[in-house]
Amino acid sequence: MDSDLLKERSVTNYQRLLSGIDVLVIDEAQHIPDIGLILKLIVDSIEGIK
Repeated sequence: MDSDLLKERSVTNYQRLLSGIDVLVIDEAQHIPDIGLILKLIVDSIEGIK
């Protein structure tokens, strides 16, 4: 179910999801379709995310 939160691939969605988050851990990431593209968008678009 948590992977469904990442399906809407937009900077606005990811900013909303990650607001106030210091550390993001994604366990079993290989099971999330297009996780590489999603993480690239997050890292490239949201300041402070590494």
